[in-house]
Amino acid sequence: MAQQAERMQSLVSDLLTLSKLEGSPAPNRQGLVLTSQLIDKCVADAQGLSEVLAGGSHRFTSDVSHDAQLAGSVDELSSALGNLLSNAVRYTPAGGCIDVRFEVLPDGSANLSVTDTGPGIAPEHLPRLTERFYRVDRSRSRETGGTGLGLPITKQLVELMGGVISVESQPGQGASFTVELSLPIGKVPDAVPAPPVLTVAARRLLIVDDTPAHCEILLGQLRGRGFAADTAGSGMRALAMTALISSFLQQVT
Repeated sequence: MAQQAERMQSLVSDLLTLSKLEGSPAPNRQGLVLTSQLIDKCVADAQGLSEVLAGGSHRFTSDVSHDAQLAGSVDELSSALGNLLSNAVRYTPAGGCIDVRFEVLPDGSANLSVTDTGPGIAPEHLPRLTERFYRVDRSRSRETGGTGLGLPITKQLVELMGGVISVESQPGQGASFTVELSLPIGKVPDAVPAPPVLTVAARRLLIVDDTPAHCEILLGQLRGRGFAADTAGSGMRALAMTALISSFLQQVT
């Protein structure tokens, strides 16, 4: 009874999601999604599902030949890829392989694909896979808790992003789902080099305090840790000292 209630809740949730997507405007493309992070997150979620359904025995691989930033919504992209991976986990036998690939094409578009080593799909089923509630193997869907709406939701999400979803499969040879994306793609910015770390010997500190005893205490503590330091008894004195040092450095460099 509890399992049936859970399945009904999942079904209602998926129906609401699909209803919301139909007629929705195109998603916001102001955000930037790093493909490597997107894939890592979705694969981690799929590994969690594999743990539940197959004791974590599925093997996952990923290949990002050209890491890039996609101009789009992280929620929509995560949902689309997550549904494809969930589908692969549910229909790939324990111990099977699931591979995720991302590649940028010469025309500036990109392909995001999920390939599995499941039982494959007969040609007559391929055109109907994204129809609501269409199932190739109804008994298998019941065993794994599918609602029959994962692929329709994915298709709707992909089309909202201006993309196309396709599938290639043969019985006994697994299946490969490919999302062709036309989202604007940007290069991943080069990492900003970290500023050089100064060694203790290269640091010289200035202690500013109008109480000589305080200056002496701090001076002793800093020298004990290997720092060179000077003292100034007032703000005006400190400014004068820093101006003198700055002038000296400009002359020697």
